[in-house]
Amino acid sequence: MKISKLDAARQQLEVACHLFLQKESILAVHTLSGAAEEILGKLAERASQQSMFQRMKVAGESMFGRPVSTKEVSELINRTRNALKHANDPAEDPFSYNPDHGFVMLLRALVNFQLVTGGLSEVMEKAWETLKATHPLFLPPGQRPHT
Repeated sequence: MKISKLDAARQQLEVACHLFLQKESILAVHTLSGAAEEILGKLAERASQQSMFQRMKVAGESMFGRPVSTKEVSELINRTRNALKHANDPAEDPFSYNPDHGFVMLLRALVNFQLVTGGLSEVMEKAWETLKATHPLFLPPGQRPHT
């Protein structure tokens, strides 16, 4: 079976959104979103869009007040995703998991999908709206609800 990277990422992201909306395994949501986010980020960059990874690198440089390497940013923002995928270091077993990291990864993947395709599927839109309602601090300041 041949499948495009975009279609693979779409399937991963849609399943992650279904799981998120059903309040199923946040670990599965994180892993599926992380796989989709990485593919979609590269597709966005190929299309001359600033991927979420690139945006987070810029934000990190602003926060630290210095240039940061791609490796440094990747280790920082993908540590949990990588802990869910690999078992290379016995010192990392067990590890602490913060469910918010899964929600952020889903948000990253949704933004990248929109950058690549110009829109979201129905289930992605529902997940996006739920994320906005339940985790407003993940949104840029201009998009957060007024309290």
